[in-house]
Amino acid sequence: GDWSSDVCSSDLGAGDKVVPPAYAKRFASGIAGKASTAVIPGAGHLLELDRPDEAATAVLQFVH
Repeated sequence: GDWSSDVCSSDLGAGDKVVPPAYAKRFASGIAGKASTAVIPGAGHLLELDRPDEAATAVLQFVH
C-alpha cells in the first residue's frame, strides 16, 4: 500500500530475538512518512517490561 503519510515508531530491544534490530531498521526505512527506530540496550522483545522508562522516553521523543 501507500505508506507516504504513515507514522511509525519502531522501538525495540537490542537483544530482541523475535524482531532483530536490523529488520526493524529496514522496515522503518521503507516508510516515506515519519518513521524512527530506537534500539534500547538491555531490552529484549518485551522492551516495555524490560526497560519501561527507556521505552516511554523513546515513544515520547518520537511524538514530540
